[in-house]
Amino acid sequence: MSQPVEAPEAVSIWDGRFEGRNEAAFIELRLDSRGGGGVASADLYRLG
Repeated sequence: MSQPVEAPEAVSIWDGRFEGRNEAAFIELRLDSRGGGGVASADLYRLG
């Protein structure tokens, strides 16, 4: 199992929920870099 890597201070990650889609799939990405200890999660859905 890999260990977390410290990000440089210059990197800015926005917390929140982000969505994207194309003709074949839909993705929902959730980022919590402050309150959740650097957690990222996503759900990927196939369309059709």
